[in-house]
Order: sequence, then structure tokens, then C-alpha cells
Amino acid sequence: MDMVSASWAVYAAYMISAPVWLLCVARGFLRQRVHDKVVPQEWEFIGLRLFAFYAMTDLVRAVDLCFATDAHMTDGACRSTWGLLPLSIRVVLWWARDITMLVSLAFFLDFTVGWTHTLLNRHPPSWLAAITRVGVPSICIGMSGCAVGLVMTNRAVWIFGLVAWVALLNIGTAAIGWKLLWSILPDVRRHLGGVARPEADMLVFQARVVAVGMLVLAAAIFAGFLPIFALRLREGAVSWPMVPSRPLGVYIGDTHFSALSSTPVGVTPNPGPECVEMMIGWALLFGCVLSAKGCSGMQTSACGYVTRRELGVALLKGTAYGSNSKAE
Repeated sequence: MDMVSASWAVYAAYMISAPVWLLCVARGFLRQRVHDKVVPQEWEFIGLRLFAFYAMTDLVRAVDLCFATDAHMTDGACRSTWGLLPLSIRVVLWWARDITMLVSLAFFLDFTVGWTHTLLNRHPPSWLAAITRVGVPSICIGMSGCAVGLVMTNRAVWIFGLVAWVALLNIGTAAIGWKLLWSILPDVRRHLGGVARPEADMLVFQARVVAVGMLVLAAAIFAGFLPIFALRLREGAVSWPMVPSRPLGVYIGDTHFSALSSTPVGVTPNPGPECVEMMIGWALLFGCVLSAKGCSGMQTSACGYVTRRELGVALLKGTAYGSNSKAE
């Protein structure tokens, strides 16, 4: 299969996946409304809403999916499936989706630190809260500036700035992941003891998966992406335009990428990044929606869900999930 055909196949898979995500979101909202005996905990409540916005923005973006074609930016940098969306709308959708993903990550880590330390009857280290509540928002602001710079100046180097911010983010999240894996979660397991608590086990499993993912992603960024970007900078990426047909320093938000069907011989679109984006969407669907079990036998607070502190206290007393989690 040639890469143009592979790109069309990825597009078809994306256009099936994104509506499925939204159907699962609708089912999640319905479940939280009608099951009065099983109430959502904080992450399930907020995570569902964050993923709903993520899925909606990604569906609009996926209608005119974008494929990079040339690392040296000599063929217009990208091809899109239909050539419909101007770059300004495309960047806004990218920005809204990715910022939502980062906010979801920060919220989940903050939630996990909250309930685990309540269960362990400890005060969480201040540096953990600083990363999730100050560091991640600051990085989001930096990434937003790079997105604006890209559209306003036609300089592809702003993409490298985005990657630098992502690398900085991964230093912080990897530190939290390391702390969770080697200190906090083992203490939680010892505290919970050997009693079967499926829902509590799911909380620990989710935290462990995210922590491992953060470490793997950090390793990939520093071992793979950063050397590649350093090589591109040595090749003169500072002077590469994002849109070769336009001069440097001009606004390119009104640019439409050429349609995939017009890809000339010798130009190879790369569907790999969009495959990764689709896999991220499925992973977020599981973490934000499909893994939600709710808390049986508990009352919600005024905000409509079981807060991280209430969850930690209930786990401490062995009452978070009804009779399945009775204390020893």
C-alpha cells in the first residue's frame, strides 16, 4: 500500500473512531444521570466532561485531517484530506484539543495525589501541587504563544518551540510518575491490604498506567524527538517557512493546505502522526470514560460527585464501594 492510500485508510479509521468516542461520552453522561445508587467520583465526573470537549474538537479537526509530507517544508509542509479548513481554524482546533489533553493529565495527577495522600493520612509534597497547578498551566501558556507565533510569522521554528515546551512538561510529569510508582502507590497497596477491592484496584491501576506512560513518553521525547529536532535546526530549520509559497514574517492563517488527492508523484504523506493521535484518543476514552465504575453506597457532595478527599477518607475506612470494600 502506498502512503497516499495509507493516509486515506487512517482518515477512514479516524472518521469511525471520533463518532464512537462521542457515543461513549453520551452513554457516560446518561449513566451519571440515571444511576442514583452509583455516583461518580471526582475524576470520573470531570474527566468525562474534559474528554467530551476533546472528542468534539478532534472530530471537527478530523473532518479535514492533515498529513505532513516533507520534513524540509518544500512541498507546503502538509496535505489535508479535502483542503477545507484554513490554517487558523486548524491551529485553534489543535490548540484547544491539546490544551484539554494537558489539563486532563494535570487534573488526573492532582486528583491521584489528593486521594492517595488522604488515604495515607499525609500532606502531599508541595512540589507535586506546584507541577500540576502552576507548572502545567504555565507550559500551556508557552505553547499557546508558539501556536500564535506560527500563524503570525510563517516560521516553522515555532513547531520546535512547541516540542521544547512538551519536553519541559515531561520532566515534571515524569517526576510525578516516578514518585507514584516507587513511593506513593506501593504505600497505598500496603495500606489497602489483601481484601478484594476491585474499584480501588482500578484506581491504583489507572494511576500506575499513567505513571508508566509519563516515563515512557519522557524517554521517547529525550531519546528520539529532541535529537531529530536538533538535527533539523542544524539543517537550517530556523529559516524554514511553514507555507513555502508565502514569505517569512507574514500571517498565514488564511492558508488552505492542498488536498490529499492532488499529491504529486514523489511526495510522500506521513500518516504515522495521525495514527498516534487516534491511539491517544482511544487511550483517553478508556481512562476518562470506559473505566468509570462510580462509588456505590456513598452520598455526593454539593458539587455532584465524590471528591478526592471524600474518596480517600472512605477508602481509609473501607466504605468507599459498599460491601466489596469493608475494612479488615
